[in-house]
Amino acid sequence: MSITSTLLPSMMPVAPNVLWLLAMSVAGSVAFALAVVVGAEKLDTSFHSVDELRAFAAAPTLAVIRRIPTRAETRRKRVRFALVALAFVAALAVAVAGARYVGSGNEQLVRMTMRGAE
Repeated sequence: MSITSTLLPSMMPVAPNVLWLLAMSVAGSVAFALAVVVGAEKLDTSFHSVDELRAFAAAPTLAVIRRIPTRAETRRKRVRFALVALAFVAALAVAVAGARYVGSGNEQLVRMTMRGAE
């Protein structure tokens, strides 16, 4: 081993390990999100159904008042539905464009797949 080879810097980075940091960041984020969801569910003391109220209270339920949606709530639901439909159409368009991009100008792949048909 010569002196010049020991003085050259390494071609690989010594630190930080980017893949490990990224993996630990994702794992930590998911764990934190799950902890927040579980904590919020444990701290929620409201009743979400008539059955939950019946199990908690000894008194019988006299009546159930149905929810009357407001105009703003109805409009919000319509806008949300439109946005979800638009996102679905956009995702479908991206998938079709990606498939077309991958498949166009690829005559060699076509020849390989048609080899058994000849």
